[in-house]
Amino acid sequence: MPRKKPKSSDPVTLASLGLENYEVIEINRAELKGCPYNPRIITDAEKRKLKAGLQRHGLVAPITWNRRSGFIVGGHQRLASLDSLAGTGNYSLHVAAIDVDEGREKELVVLLNNAEAQGGWDLLGLKTLFGDKSLDLAGMGFDGADLFRLFGEDPTKQDEPDQLDELAAKVRGIAAKYDEIRTKNREKNREDFYLVVVFRNAIDLDDFTAAAGLPMNRYQSGAEIRRLCGLSERSSESNPATSYSSPAAIAL
Repeated sequence: MPRKKPKSSDPVTLASLGLENYEVIEINRAELKGCPYNPRIITDAEKRKLKAGLQRHGLVAPITWNRRSGFIVGGHQRLASLDSLAGTGNYSLHVAAIDVDEGREKELVVLLNNAEAQGGWDLLGLKTLFGDKSLDLAGMGFDGADLFRLFGEDPTKQDEPDQLDELAAKVRGIAAKYDEIRTKNREKNREDFYLVVVFRNAIDLDDFTAAAGLPMNRYQSGAEIRRLCGLSERSSESNPATSYSSPAAIAL
């Protein structure tokens, strides 16, 4: 349907331009059905972060729901966390109701979760925000492992320079070691033969290595990781890249 051009005397709104296509309504939780082709996944650690954020702030943006199909289009993981926090699935909530066909619904299920269409971090600006001691790290959806992955250090611990410098040096040392390995194996035409796993803290690392039966070593073999995942190791004949050592790093 062609968009109606607003009269010059009418106030310009997104709705009048055809750019606001939802209605906020109150609905019972039981009417919201999970979308069967939702491609979004979430880890247990990410669930904990999301739940902590919702517990701190509450729901500040509505779930998106398609009237025509009854499926959730955006907000599956938030709704699951809300169920847990409420301790029941019997409640009402406000949603952004849309009315679209299946093709448009599938596009929106991807678009609303697509990091490729949502930009990235301005790391300098983000680091500046972390310097504000009044902000809660969990309230922003981060943990210590995220900070080291983004910055190679913990910008929230500026009052502990000695410890921070030591930890940051370890992370930079690992990166330098892999640069060296990558250079030596450049003739193999493969540069992505290692994996860096970042745990929330040292206790989490110790717990993982003990439960997995791994030695307390920063460098673990790809064969051990395959064993933990229940995967068989390819032979060097079928995969030439395995004809040399492929360590996987476990960092702080």
